Amino acid sequence: MIDVQGIFFNSLWILALAILLALLSWTSWQAEREGVRFRVVWARPGLRRLVTLSLVLFCAGMVAISGRWWERLLWVLLALFQLLPPFLARLSSRNPTKNDSPHG
Repeated sequence: MIDVQGIFFNSLWILALAILLALLSWTSWQAEREGVRFRVVWARPGLRRLVTLSLVLFCAGMVAISGRWWERLLWVLLALFQLLPPFLARLSSRNPTKNDSPHG
């Protein structure tokens, strides 16, 4: 019998790596096209969101196929680690500090 669940979960991490590879390729092409360094294009917010999405999708696939509880825990922690910087950036942009006010 074909393990449909196994195929689905393995396809998650394979798809995530395919997306990441496509993003790397596109970033390289775009940097050359614009005449800027790779890291300038790589640091763009829209691209960073897609990279984060692909890394979290990779971790989700690995959580689904891992057999031991501690492996699952490590993959979940890695996914949370990927989500933490965008989450903190969003929080800091919503809650301006007293020094950021225009009336200073």
